[in-house]
Amino acid sequence: MFGGAIAPRWPSPPPAWLQALDGVFDALYARTHPVQGLCEAHHLYGPNMALRASLVIAGARFDPRIGPTASVAYRMGSETELVQRLERSGHRAAMLQQARVHHQVRPGQMTEAFVLARARRHGLGQGVLAARTRPALLPPLSRVAALAASEVKALARLLPGLRGKRVKTWYGREWLRGYCQGYLAQRAESRRLQGGSPAASDEVSAAR
Repeated sequence: MFGGAIAPRWPSPPPAWLQALDGVFDALYARTHPVQGLCEAHHLYGPNMALRASLVIAGARFDPRIGPTASVAYRMGSETELVQRLERSGHRAAMLQQARVHHQVRPGQMTEAFVLARARRHGLGQGVLAARTRPALLPPLSRVAALAASEVKALARLLPGLRGKRVKTWYGREWLRGYCQGYLAQRAESRRLQGGSPAASDEVSAAR
């Protein structure tokens, strides 16, 4: 599995409130991390990745339950789910920084509405993947407590000059809501389909 560098191409300079979200540009705009050579599969992002043909011939497929759909609240992460599933099967990933592309950002993707909807979708997808691969029921309580504290602080962040902090707080809230929703939905689906095994749906997908 191979991936290359991705950088956002803005239609205009991002405003200060959006720049304050730089730490989550990977989720918002598929910006990659500066790794090189063999790496963990989660560093590979859909806009600039490739699989060996032999993997596809052998039956590697995207899980249709994850990824863009007609719904505005779909579970993000179809590429991540696929490459991590292949990684658990013994295949390795490599990042090639010289294979660089730009991810076109549209004006409508530089709005608060887009950012918060993207946060919810990303959280949904991460919750589903966590339910399939990790035993913890929900995010650590410390993170939940920190989010609760940030909700209180958000009440004092409604002035225009603090817009970046306000949106960052709301981003975390929407992401966590999506994560919990995705995790619990996946657990329920796994129990329904496989008699109580949280990892069972992952095994079903791997067999496709």
